[in-house]
Amino acid sequence: MILNQILDNIDWGLVIIDREFKVRYWNRWMALHSGIPSQEIRGSSILDFYPHFQNKKFIRNFKAVVTFGNHYFFPQKLYGYMFPFRPDGNFVSEINYMQQSCTMGPLRDEKKVIQYVYISVKDVTEAYIYETNLASALLTLLEKYVDKSEMPASEAQSILEELLPVSGQEILAKHAKPQKDKDTHALIGDQLVEILSEIATSNR
Repeated sequence: MILNQILDNIDWGLVIIDREFKVRYWNRWMALHSGIPSQEIRGSSILDFYPHFQNKKFIRNFKAVVTFGNHYFFPQKLYGYMFPFRPDGNFVSEINYMQQSCTMGPLRDEKKVIQYVYISVKDVTEAYIYETNLASALLTLLEKYVDKSEMPASEAQSILEELLPVSGQEILAKHAKPQKDKDTHALIGDQLVEILSEIATSNR
């Protein structure tokens, strides 16, 4: 009883699934953000409610958890989200889905036999948007400096490598220039693509 109260009041999602993919626990956080009450989803297959989990990679990871006791981490930078929840109201205008960092691991009974799999879900949308906006502003500023010949491209590269701790893929998309503007940004544009791609790769 006390444990259930604790799990229903933590500020992240918790799902417990049995070996047949049936939901055995769905905490209050998950109910709030999914719009699916615990009593509605409990006892049903998670695949019925979230059919996108019916892919080879998820099924393979799930089986590895129940068979070998593996743990898997699904970072936002690689996956974006596991559950397609709407973001909190403050971020609806900036992003379509809540950004999540998730973990999947085994739960054993008193005989040390794996009976269940847990999935924890942490909302990292605010941090993601903050980092993205910060990196976006930095990118714009450096482009202006290089375009005006006030900074060599090599120095801009050094600043980006030092200050950008996040993947640059979304930022590049935001700052994509039409083909006709290619000459204006040619000095730094191609190098930024390469730099940010390397940063994204190094964070994986």
